[in-house]
Amino acid sequence: MKRTITLALLFTVGCFACQPTPDKDIIVNKGERHLEESIAGTPAPIMKATELTRWTESYEIPDLSVRIDAEIELPDAAQYPVFLLREGAFTVDRVNQVVDGFTQGATGMCETTESLEELQAKWLALHEWSEYTKARDNGDRDNTIPDENHDWLAEGLAELEEKMRNAQPAAFAPVGPLQSHVARYSYAMPNDAGVHVDTCSWSMYISREKNTAVQAESDIFYGGALPGEEGNAKIEGIAVREEDARAQVTDLLAALGIDNMGIAAVEKARLVQYNTIVLSKGYQFVLTRNDGGGLAVDIDRGNYHGIIYFPQENYDEFPEGGVMEVIYMERITVYVDETGVREFTWQFPLTPAEVLNENASLLPFEEIQERIRQSIRLGYGNSTDWRPEGRSYTAGIDRIVLSYLMTPAKNQPDCRLFQPVWLVFYSYDDWVREEAMFALNAIDGSVIHMP
Repeated sequence: MKRTITLALLFTVGCFACQPTPDKDIIVNKGERHLEESIAGTPAPIMKATELTRWTESYEIPDLSVRIDAEIELPDAAQYPVFLLREGAFTVDRVNQVVDGFTQGATGMCETTESLEELQAKWLALHEWSEYTKARDNGDRDNTIPDENHDWLAEGLAELEEKMRNAQPAAFAPVGPLQSHVARYSYAMPNDAGVHVDTCSWSMYISREKNTAVQAESDIFYGGALPGEEGNAKIEGIAVREEDARAQVTDLLAALGIDNMGIAAVEKARLVQYNTIVLSKGYQFVLTRNDGGGLAVDIDRGNYHGIIYFPQENYDEFPEGGVMEVIYMERITVYVDETGVREFTWQFPLTPAEVLNENASLLPFEEIQERIRQSIRLGYGNSTDWRPEGRSYTAGIDRIVLSYLMTPAKNQPDCRLFQPVWLVFYSYDDWVREEAMFALNAIDGSVIHMP
């Protein structure tokens, strides 16, 4: 199944802290009793988390200048429920409902195969990439690709050649419902168009082309440049306006009956086939859960690291004697160009198990500010093992968002709390300008661990 190209994460989970405070006062959230009691308490009165819209402050600590000029972003809703989420799965009914939204008017369907022409195009693209990597290795011995990677490319070319020898034309049948949630089908559409579906219990991928990847503009900078392309290349000449593309995404969600996901991020992007051919240019939208009217924020690409570091000791040992299984955050990505929605991916569905509190009592924002100040000093001190000796830094906090994250649920390793948190975004100079973030539990002020 195709995967959207993503940034490489280069550092380690971070958090901030500022006034001299014992280490035990800055804790990693593990579902402590105070948090449990707060969530189980009487719902708080409905009111905004803070009236403050911007926080401006500057101060110095040894080897670090702190500059805070941050916009405070709050959801429109003035109440902050806490949910218990459980890992979900796509059913065949849900898969058919979504697939039907993309295949209206289809004239036939068949299990996805690759035509001789498609296999030939894939072979040519892989051959071109193989020659490019060999040339790069020969020209720069410090940037060599291991021999086993060249072997893998050669094996891939041989496999494609075998498939070309046995390729058969697609045999389309009348359109009907899918019989399983696990499916790889192609649909013939009017005007020689097509729709290709690849689904399983945890993922749905629908595209109008095969062998494609959506590449956001930032991906180019982080190693996604095409052969012969500069690493700082920009995506220009997009034929659809961002606001029109956004409206198409909103209409799509409504048509598919998805009402708990909100647009968290948007970026210029392009659709690339066989890792070499640019098919179109448009916008990639990332959607995350916004249950209860919370602000949807994309932290999948986030750098949770940087010059401020808080060790996450023994986090994997939760509950006691066991290991937490990973539960991924539900996520939708949609690529839109001037022709409409061209790719759609929905991954890691979650199921609300319970509303634990209709409006949790949050710490006053003044206390959250103090926790941020406390965390800066402690977190910066924890990075001395790898910071260059005598090097001074400037940390600039420019955005603070009240959003939601999943955190551990006490004694329920198969569930997660979905609760309000403060996301703090900062930047610093480390040869180049780097961006990072950390999160504080909005209920008890503890640091949120983000693996």
